[in-house]
Amino acid sequence: RSGAVKKLWTWALLAAALVQFGATALPSGNDDLISIHSLAYDLAHGDDSILYPGADFARNDEWIAHHEANLRKLGDRGQPNWCFYPPLIPYLTIPFAEARASTWRLGWGALQIGLAMLFALLIEQLLKGTGAAVNRVLIFALVIGSFPVARSVELGQTSLLVALLIWGGVHFAQTGRRIGA
Repeated sequence: RSGAVKKLWTWALLAAALVQFGATALPSGNDDLISIHSLAYDLAHGDDSILYPGADFARNDEWIAHHEANLRKLGDRGQPNWCFYPPLIPYLTIPFAEARASTWRLGWGALQIGLAMLFALLIEQLLKGTGAAVNRVLIFALVIGSFPVARSVELGQTSLLVALLIWGGVHFAQTGRRIGA
């Protein structure tokens, strides 16, 4: 009987987490992703002259006008915000730089959901979980129901990717495995 109650509560938690996720992350604004897309577009065309707005934002107006023009070319709108990360993600997304903004956002959103699932599975491994389906559902509910995760997806950030890489490194260190060995 307690197993049935645990399953019921787990599925109820997942439902609540999905509602919270939907309310926070959807529809996705992808504010940070707008800049990544514009920067990838520049890099795909060999233009790395205005990756950042400059020291003390000296080129701020020029930066905004430039990236707003890129956004119009890509079928998007809005004011891009500055990408303070090193331009690793724009470099990695160069092959998709010409994608329309709507396609870009759908693809990134699907990738974010996939990263959340991988993150939940990694957490289960780190906790040395039993692998029972109910435990996976519970961990996924806790990951997807986390406001920082939902907000990261809403903003189109790379936080899930960074978290997955960090905790993946912890997992590899715990298991003694090495990448490429």
